Amino acid sequence: MTTPNSIQKLPPAQGKAIRKLFADAAFIPGEDRADYRCLREAVFATLRAQNIVEAMLAKDVVDCEWDIHRLRRVEAALLTPRRPDPAQAAFAASLRASLTSNAPTWSPAAERAEETERLAKRFVDYESQVEQVSRMIAGLEVRRINALRELEKYRQGSSRWTRPASDDVIDADFEVTARRAA
Repeated sequence: MTTPNSIQKLPPAQGKAIRKLFADAAFIPGEDRADYRCLREAVFATLRAQNIVEAMLAKDVVDCEWDIHRLRRVEAALLTPRRPDPAQAAFAASLRASLTSNAPTWSPAAERAEETERLAKRFVDYESQVEQVSRMIAGLEVRRINALRELEKYRQGSSRWTRPASDDVIDADFEVTARRAA
């Protein structure tokens, strides 16, 4: 079975290109190489790639899934309010306290409603960016599905290539007849 570990054991004659193909993806701050490797090993174990072509398709599945998770974090970051400066937060809290001293007391429901309102405002403010990220995620999901389909088609096709010639022999009954004079 071809796995990332066995790819690393290829003889030097196979060239560096194959090893580079299965190297870790490019990482951005906050991403963990161990998480990527864990995902890669899980996908390879599930798909059980048997040769380099199957391994390349499995690697495409891994990279698509990694990029999907990355873009979902981007989408969440767009919708998550930035943390205010501590001095600003203290000022806002004191202002809110002075304005609401005669108002009804704080409630969790009111806070959830405020949070929902802030989320809605951020969504409206960043609607085009969120939509663009969503389209990118959808494209990667299609690419991942296509890689899995191609892997299946490849496996079906290669099984036809390796099918014994005896499968093409048709079993039939026959009888010997006398030869006709011409």
